Amino acid sequence: MRSRFLGFAFLGALSIMAGGCGETTSYRLNSTTESEKPVYVRLPAAMVTKDFVKSTGFNRDHAKNNDFAIGWLSSGVMNHLNLKDKSQITRLDELAVTEGRLNPFTMERTELKFDEPTPAEDYHNYQALTAELRRLADAHPEIARLSSIGKSHQGRELWMMTISDQVDQAEGEPELLYIANMHGDEVVGRELSIYHIRRLLNEYGKNDRVTNLVNNSKMFIIASMNPDGFELRQRYSARNLDLNRNFPDFTSDDRDTSTGRGVETKAIMDLHSGHHFTASVNFHGGEVCFNLPWDTKPNRDVEEKFGDDTVLTSMGRAWADSNPTMEANNSFDRGLTYGYEWYEVDGGMQDWSIWYRRSMHATVELSYTKWPSANYLATAWRENQEAMLAYHERALTGVHLQVVDERGAPIPSFEVSVSSANRTVRYDNGIAHRTTTSGPQTVTVSIDGRSVAQINTTARPFDGRFDRVVVSKK
Repeated sequence: MRSRFLGFAFLGALSIMAGGCGETTSYRLNSTTESEKPVYVRLPAAMVTKDFVKSTGFNRDHAKNNDFAIGWLSSGVMNHLNLKDKSQITRLDELAVTEGRLNPFTMERTELKFDEPTPAEDYHNYQALTAELRRLADAHPEIARLSSIGKSHQGRELWMMTISDQVDQAEGEPELLYIANMHGDEVVGRELSIYHIRRLLNEYGKNDRVTNLVNNSKMFIIASMNPDGFELRQRYSARNLDLNRNFPDFTSDDRDTSTGRGVETKAIMDLHSGHHFTASVNFHGGEVCFNLPWDTKPNRDVEEKFGDDTVLTSMGRAWADSNPTMEANNSFDRGLTYGYEWYEVDGGMQDWSIWYRRSMHATVELSYTKWPSANYLATAWRENQEAMLAYHERALTGVHLQVVDERGAPIPSFEVSVSSANRTVRYDNGIAHRTTTSGPQTVTVSIDGRSVAQINTTARPFDGRFDRVVVSKK
């Protein structure tokens, strides 16, 4: 049985039994000061105008209801609101909502029951996560390498597992990135990342699908982008930053700089500086859906949509169709939504990585309850393990180019456009992997906006072979 209450739902086969129970000063939530620590609140939906958001920095949560909006205001803002506005705002027990014990709209307590009476495994705290990742890397040194991309605000390592058949070599293969737990209290993706790593490592050489992926791509998996938030059981980083509002936003600031941003954000930005990810996914919780770009601007017609919308939508449709809970989510298009049409997010990682770092990036919401009981993890894995593998496989299908000059030297920088999409993407170092729709593709290679070569090819899974494109100096 799948149950909902006014927009908050609890996943899988579980049941819910409810019990009784104007003008402001402008503040920003992204602050290190204690006075601006985020406060989780419920307020009338009619209050949430653009002017209100602009003046208060109100940061909306996923929850949907015609009467109320749920989200965060800083303590400083709360203290400076006028009496009329204050009287309409209710402070919420954020942990109770996060764990699914409180309906924030009715303020009723809830009791949850899960299919799995005893969890097979509990959540991994930082120490357990570190130990498990080290164990896995040590057990599979030929295909796995554990590294840190930086430290959190409180000094915890931001662990990344890299998986490939020649893990320490640059092979020119497609690179894929999975990131989880950027909101500290959205935790299901953290555990699914561990399970996915285990599957890839343990089934290599035994499962043809897994072996093919490890041999023909390089995977980067960050199980926790916000380990401080996890330990503190809060959404924000230890510096009180919402990391998914902390990236450069192309609609309001054209400077792709990490200056002044959180150390966790900077680590992800620096990682992208050294890699061109063919496809990326970041995992969240609080809904069950596949979120498509754009988050920060409308997606009303073809010209406004992401240039590779067709292929990414097909990948999202495949993900949702393999996940019964997501596919049944008719709040959206059977589990699919465009971000902005759901609600606007400025400074998000998804749009940043597409616009500035040329990736193809989607956001996947894994659980209606952000921090469900560990009893739910087996259900979440059962409903997403095929999608995680299939998304990866689909990302490897497209055009694969080796672009060289007449001497055979790699072209250091060039652009690629394909007939099936409305986007030109820049590549470096003579290699391009471009996920496309299936079938024939007319591919144009340009340098500094000038077409220098064109070929006709057919989209195919990458298997180590490239279409060689020779660029003449003439």
